[in-house]
Amino acid sequence: MQKKRCVWISVAQIFASLAVVILHCNGVFWQFPSGRLWITSNFLECFFYWAVPVFFMISGANLLDYQEKYSTFIFLKKRLIRVVLPFVAWSFIGIIYRIIYDGWNIPGGWTIFDGIINTKYIGIYWYFIPLIAIYLCVPFIAAIDVNKKIKTYYYASIVGFIFVSIIPTFCKLFNVPFNSEIIPNVFNGYVLYVFMGYLIKNIELSSVRRKIIYIFGIFGMAVQFIGTDILSQQASSIDTTFKGYLNFPAVLQAVAVFVMFRYFPYDKLSAGSVRIIDEISKHTFGVYLMHIYFVWTLPEVFHFSSASIYFRTFGAVGIFCLCTLLCWLISKIPVLNKILGC
Repeated sequence: MQKKRCVWISVAQIFASLAVVILHCNGVFWQFPSGRLWITSNFLECFFYWAVPVFFMISGANLLDYQEKYSTFIFLKKRLIRVVLPFVAWSFIGIIYRIIYDGWNIPGGWTIFDGIINTKYIGIYWYFIPLIAIYLCVPFIAAIDVNKKIKTYYYASIVGFIFVSIIPTFCKLFNVPFNSEIIPNVFNGYVLYVFMGYLIKNIELSSVRRKIIYIFGIFGMAVQFIGTDILSQQASSIDTTFKGYLNFPAVLQAVAVFVMFRYFPYDKLSAGSVRIIDEISKHTFGVYLMHIYFVWTLPEVFHFSSASIYFRTFGAVGIFCLCTLLCWLISKIPVLNKILGC
């Protein structure tokens, strides 16, 4: 059980990181292609859509017991330095990239601040903004008495799921205006996944309950895949009714995947495999930070189509491995490893 507790979150980090790379290699989806290309791109998009929600769930699983390790001041200091410093550093790298490869003018003053805080240079860094907000919420959420946490987080997950994930989706589906003011503020946004991540880590689920969760996860993925296909074909453009990381199909899928990671039989892994998993998981943050540059440039450098199924699958695995290797090398360089998040 101890080895299982140590390994499963590391495995979740690795596969979530790989899934993010696959999603970004599958950017052709947003061009709404036709024929087989549309089918494969829609499938990859929906099949791996759980990646970002799982990262938020990992934060909940890892951080809501931080008071057992250190003070709130130390927690915020460690988290914000680990996130803000690489975010700013890679945003400046993004500015340099845009100037060199895209011919952008050199920005200055408040334009740089605007571009960084609103992630205008590298769009995928949007993730940092809600992540920082979650870190600032964690001390408040974690302050709940330990004997009341499970019940309180259950309540937060249920209410949040209803008002953040279900009601807005059905309102959009049936063209009914949704008044977002009804959403309880404390349960709004990606903090929903923080509650769920903590619960999945700290409660025991019977085999029957896990199977039910897996069925709902498959249902969520199917709803997103089929619903996006039908509505997009009707609109002749990408329809996002069933998209969105807080949409109920994504929540159902992410919960199922996170449960699957927790209950996989890790006891069969050798000590060597555990060490490799642990080492790779240390570099997933760095992989997220740098992979997009390879996704953009490799097809141009080697003159192949980014729409190729081989690039969107095997190519994504290759980029993940390459970035992991680069992060491992950078991690050996003092100071630079902290700045670049490796």
